Amino acid sequence: MSFTKKSVKIISEISQADQDRKKWRSQMYKILLADNEGVVLDALINMIHSHFHENCDIRVSKTALYTRTLARKFVPDIAIINIQMPGMRGFEVVREIRSFHLKCIFITVSASDKAFYHTESKNLNILAHITKPLFREKVVPVLETAISMVAHSQKRQQQNRMVQERFDAAVPVVEHGLINQLFFPDSYAKSLKQYKTLLGISQNYGRIVTITFGELPPSADEPHAPADAGEPGGSSTRTASATVRQSDSFVQSAASGSYDRAAARALLMQKKDALQNPVGSAVHLQKDYMKFRETVLENLPQAVTGPVMGNHVLLIVPCWKETETSREYSAFLTTLDALTETLEDIFEGLSFCIEAAPVAPLAELQAPI
Repeated sequence: MSFTKKSVKIISEISQADQDRKKWRSQMYKILLADNEGVVLDALINMIHSHFHENCDIRVSKTALYTRTLARKFVPDIAIINIQMPGMRGFEVVREIRSFHLKCIFITVSASDKAFYHTESKNLNILAHITKPLFREKVVPVLETAISMVAHSQKRQQQNRMVQERFDAAVPVVEHGLINQLFFPDSYAKSLKQYKTLLGISQNYGRIVTITFGELPPSADEPHAPADAGEPGGSSTRTASATVRQSDSFVQSAASGSYDRAAARALLMQKKDALQNPVGSAVHLQKDYMKFRETVLENLPQAVTGPVMGNHVLLIVPCWKETETSREYSAFLTTLDALTETLEDIFEGLSFCIEAAPVAPLAELQAPI
């Protein structure tokens, strides 16, 4: 039996085996056993159960082909593999499993004691190579080391998840800080670089998106365009989308038609003026603010979402360039339409109006007046 240098280092770092065994009691470890001899498999299973109790989920394979398939489905923490199984071709299966499962800890087994096996084990960073017969005093110490390594890795992953969860919880606070700074231009300019670093913003441009919400009276559910505005013929029967958009070059409505900018602005004002109960609406949205934020991010993954301010929420949407084509702008408006529809489905009783300001350098963004 031989250990690699990395294995020896890990063994030295993991002390107090008795404490490790206490940890084993509260965790489950997945172990794959691959050997063509049923007697060997039974012996290994007995060793594992007697020493590590019921904290191991064990799966067995008697062929090289099934070992490959089982490893993909089971995704073991530890794999004990007989490299002399028929069809195994030495360490080929170990290489294949490692290609899609880097964290698996391997222990190889063989009936003959060849120097090549020990050398190849070290080259492949295998924990240990054991020569049959598989006595308890050979197998158990290696398994103790393997399980300690898995426990150490799981603990580190858990710590990383906790750090990530804490960071995720802090992100809205940082985002609110950036949005609030828009109302203090001098402070915003000084703190922008730090906020960009904290929020992982690489872009140098962006736009302000204003979400206004409230309750619509029944008679205001379908505001109409003015008779002299809109498509040729002056139709007054076309309805405006909850999202009204404007651009220097064109204005498009979610009703699949095009309006001139003045008409679109008139529709926007009509929609916003009809919104009622701003205080009650704000309380309604604030109760499920995190769901609101998640919905925004599903449609605008890069958006910085501000706090509920009255019946408004401001977003900063980072952009890679200051100018955009009509097609790019149209795609952005389509995204806002989808966001509007989703929000109105989630927050029953509330209507939403979304305005998008032109793209500008992030350092020059200003809160809407």
